[in-house]
Amino acid sequence: MPTDEVIAKRGDALLELFKEQQPACTLLVSSHVLSLASRVFEAMFNGNFTEGQDLSAPSPKKVALREDNPDSIMLLAKITHMKISDIPETIALTHLADLAIACDTYQCTEAVQSWSRVQVAQRLASPGHPFFEKLIFITYVFDLFHEFEQMRHQKKARISASRQKLFPKKYYELVASTCPHAGHAIKLYLMSLAYAEIPMDNSLAVSKYAECAATLERMVDIVTCTEHDDCAFEQAKDLNQDVATALVAANDHVKPLCLDCMRKRHGIRDVACRLGHGKPRSIPKLEGSRTTQQP
Repeated sequence: MPTDEVIAKRGDALLELFKEQQPACTLLVSSHVLSLASRVFEAMFNGNFTEGQDLSAPSPKKVALREDNPDSIMLLAKITHMKISDIPETIALTHLADLAIACDTYQCTEAVQSWSRVQVAQRLASPGHPFFEKLIFITYVFDLFHEFEQMRHQKKARISASRQKLFPKKYYELVASTCPHAGHAIKLYLMSLAYAEIPMDNSLAVSKYAECAATLERMVDIVTCTEHDDCAFEQAKDLNQDVATALVAANDHVKPLCLDCMRKRHGIRDVACRLGHGKPRSIPKLEGSRTTQQP
């Protein structure tokens, strides 16, 4: 098989890459460079494996990597061999995530950490990117502590913003209303939040949004005010249902961060989620008829 890519001119190992079980290309690399970068390659080339026998530049040893992403291995080889100029300045996040998987597999994240930090820094200003979760995943795998913290706080800000839906326009209309019944309506609404176990601070986990919304939705306000036309008190009778709907929408939009789940979805390790995600969650049901609140 001819050499498709020369990473090291005096390389002594020929990596055979495959795509869908078919030969894709070969890379001429230095076993010494890969051994310094990766504990897995060090064991492969310096141990008792056949890949480490009879290594020489005149006759490079063929090493078949059938299970690995060929693009990720090529990128990994170029970075570890300091062929940075041969790499595009910007790499797609999906490719960076694949590279993170390869680096975790071959235990060489430290060798790629500095290069990956530059790639991540280019995207930190866009937390709304559709592949935001992959960026979180990448910062975790490459142990980019400061970058991960920055991404986590950006995500937390989005979660906090979603909880502002607890106080929609109808609520503020009640606050501004001159109707003598408005204060009682506000009290009823805050009591509903308490009954649904929705705190006023940011301590409510996103995973609880749907459960709390289901309880809140069962709270029915029957309000009546005949003293004013188009009274804010009268208009607020569906406040619980409106907020419950908004919480469900926020739950669908803002997903909780869970590194175990991300690692499992990306195929790094078959680990169980330590936060219990993926387990069936029961929603408590209220006994009897729907709750009625009256002023």
